[in-house]
Amino acid sequence: MKKLLLILALCFSLPSQANLLTLDVSSPELNIGEALSVTVSATNFDPFSTLGFEIEFDTDLFAFAPNSVGGDLANTGAFIFEVSAQTYGVAMSFIDFEDFTQPNFSAFTFNLTAIASGSTDFTLANIQSFMPIDSAALNASAQVNSVPAAGTFSIFLFTAFCLALRHRTRARLTS
Repeated sequence: MKKLLLILALCFSLPSQANLLTLDVSSPELNIGEALSVTVSATNFDPFSTLGFEIEFDTDLFAFAPNSVGGDLANTGAFIFEVSAQTYGVAMSFIDFEDFTQPNFSAFTFNLTAIASGSTDFTLANIQSFMPIDSAALNASAQVNSVPAAGTFSIFLFTAFCLALRHRTRARLTS
């Protein structure tokens, strides 16, 4: 009986590897034309040499900025680190001959530019790995608001006023 209790106590006290991926967005609400930063973070990972996943979102609302790709996996000089825009969002693939050994890291970061108003959910899907991944926090959302018309109209009026004032000043100088 003592051995059974010792084994149970040992099982519950040893650290467990969760291989947890989380998906975060920089701002849950933004306006058209503003940038949104998306980050996929990894916690308690075992060493690995391959990892792939897709981030699904409404591509009618956001434009992918391929020059903004970053993260700890992008900086390793891996054999293959590929990020590509897809019809459903963005896909990431990481393959290397040596294991990536950091247990906690930023797997992937990139920026999106809001191009239309609406709301969308960001979902981490089709995770490809040789180890089990905990899928507890794989969703995030963002709301894109249109630029207020009154503000746009006032900017237009201010610009027209400045141009008229400039034209009037030039007319005085030439006469």
